[in-house]
Amino acid sequence: MGYPVEMIGMETRLFSVIGANAIENKKDAFFNDFFQLADADCKMMGLNIREDDLGFFLHGLKDSKIHAIYLEEEYWTSVANLLQTDNAEVNYTGICDTIDIKDNSYIMSLTQGKAMIKLLQKICDIDTHTIMIIGATPSSKSLLYHLVKHKPSQIILAAEVIEDLLDMVKIIPDTIPYDIVRIQENTIDIKSDCTINFLQSEIKTKIDIDFNKDFSKIIKEIAEIKTKEWEQV
Repeated sequence: MGYPVEMIGMETRLFSVIGANAIENKKDAFFNDFFQLADADCKMMGLNIREDDLGFFLHGLKDSKIHAIYLEEEYWTSVANLLQTDNAEVNYTGICDTIDIKDNSYIMSLTQGKAMIKLLQKICDIDTHTIMIIGATPSSKSLLYHLVKHKPSQIILAAEVIEDLLDMVKIIPDTIPYDIVRIQENTIDIKSDCTINFLQSEIKTKIDIDFNKDFSKIIKEIAEIKTKEWEQV
């Protein structure tokens, strides 16, 4: 069952994963699995693009046969800086992971936060739990951007420098209780139902559910979200 992704015909819609080592990383396989399940005449291909060539590649993208691209993490910030967009989440976080080509224009978006919410919903009840986000990073902002729409019982933001969290606090509505805490000696004393650590270091916390082991599954969620969108176009 499913469209054989090895075949590319005249009507096949082409997509691409872009990264310095996109071919070797083989993330295109996640997208092609979902295309195949949907029996969609679509093909995702990995393309290795050097950082020095990224601007040139984007310039010619509108004239190519590629309908949309997914960017690997090393280019999220670069592309957000190279192109302009009215996408609120991209402008808030400063990163972009997806570009669609529509009417000869670039449509930039970010899928990471939406994918993380889908994973969180599989392991905890967002609407009733206290969710802790550790670190003020573009990815943590993407998660928070979508988390506030679900109105959890409480949001806790943690960082070593409290001032780093001020930009995140601004998007939490008055209807959601929140707290901000400082990480001291890699430890957080406040208890939460679920924590997501966006920092490189291990942080000791009082938690019931540690989300960090599920980070590797995010690309699969992203692939499912984007392929469903692309199939409908």
